[in-house]
Amino acid sequence: MKQAAILSPIALSTSSYPTRRSQNHIQIQTTMTTQQVVIFDGQIEDLSVLLSGLLPEVAAYVLSPERNGVEQITEILAKQPTASLTLVAHGFPGGLKLGTEYLELNNLDNYASQLQKWFAPGVVGQLNLLACNVAVGDAGTEFLQQLKTVSKVKVTASSRVIGNGYWPAVASDLFKPNTLRDYRFTLNWEVVGDAQFSDEIIETADLEVDGDTPYVVYKNRNDGQLTLSKFENGVWSAVGDPNVSAGGFNFNTDVEFVNGTPYIVYLDEDNGSSAKVIRFDGENWVPVGNAAFSAGASLVDLEADSSGKLYVLYRDASQAGRATLRMLNDNNVWVPVGSEGFSVGPVVDEGGISALDLEIGADGTPYVVYNYIDNDVEQVIVQSFNSNTGWVTVGNEDFANGPVRFPNLEIQGGTP
Repeated sequence: MKQAAILSPIALSTSSYPTRRSQNHIQIQTTMTTQQVVIFDGQIEDLSVLLSGLLPEVAAYVLSPERNGVEQITEILAKQPTASLTLVAHGFPGGLKLGTEYLELNNLDNYASQLQKWFAPGVVGQLNLLACNVAVGDAGTEFLQQLKTVSKVKVTASSRVIGNGYWPAVASDLFKPNTLRDYRFTLNWEVVGDAQFSDEIIETADLEVDGDTPYVVYKNRNDGQLTLSKFENGVWSAVGDPNVSAGGFNFNTDVEFVNGTPYIVYLDEDNGSSAKVIRFDGENWVPVGNAAFSAGASLVDLEADSSGKLYVLYRDASQAGRATLRMLNDNNVWVPVGSEGFSVGPVVDEGGISALDLEIGADGTPYVVYNYIDNDVEQVIVQSFNSNTGWVTVGNEDFANGPVRFPNLEIQGGTP
């Protein structure tokens, strides 16, 4: 594994899908349009500058950064079929980011049926990718060839960085000249600080952003020690010295912030792989709650609710591998939420694969997703906890129709 490097866009737009560039164009057409349609990823920097600089005849939409972008585009174009589509997004050799997902070579076949619905029937469609470096190298060439084959349209993409004074010719048909000249950002993923800021090769890492400051917690392969680094004033630097050895495999270390204070959960390999939580008090890393609350844990996940209350979800060896959720109470003790080992069956643990995830709703309701074994069959389930009814299943069981190796749960507007 390579040394740690973080790649990130600079900022997130607060725009939401679907939105039109002008309040005078609210109605979405349901017939084929001769307009050029431009769809922006919502994570583009200074997005308002590009939106306001579009030519009047261009129809524009913005993708939500919290949903699958390919699916959003399919929904938009089902109501606004077109012969000419331009996607403006962050790019990389052989792909681009659209909402929560990447459109790249290894998933093009999965999206084939949707891509073929993007353009009106009976027309020779044109797809322009305004994203940096998409056409670079063998990865870029293969991606574009496959994209043309799958979508059955003409495709253009750039083999260099776009923005900050340079734009392909197609951009002049969409934007006012002064917009292209004055836009100072690029549509590219940029290295944040030193590309190899860890001292050693790492095995596991987790990224969180507190305010405008990114933090990364990781485990060094050679000595197993944990390090939390933050990026500030253009430099990555360690936050204190936890001086703890983390056990287990990937996804067994997590960092969260409560009122600016970092908290880390990890598996203590010196004490039977117990799950432990520590926090940085400004000078030192100190234990949080009772030290050994979960002997033989694995697959830990740490979350905080809107009031700052901490929760830890883990695969509990003392409960035959079933999931247990604990909360730090007002007496600084980790207490179970509902029954210990509440999961329907043992949580899958295959070489440290992350088979569970925890989220806390805005109302304080814990939600979990996990991959478990029932009668030798693996399947995935979502559950929530209610103090009156205990743990209940959310929606239909086995909704994924089989096992899921990396389930991830988010909650938006109360909906998981």
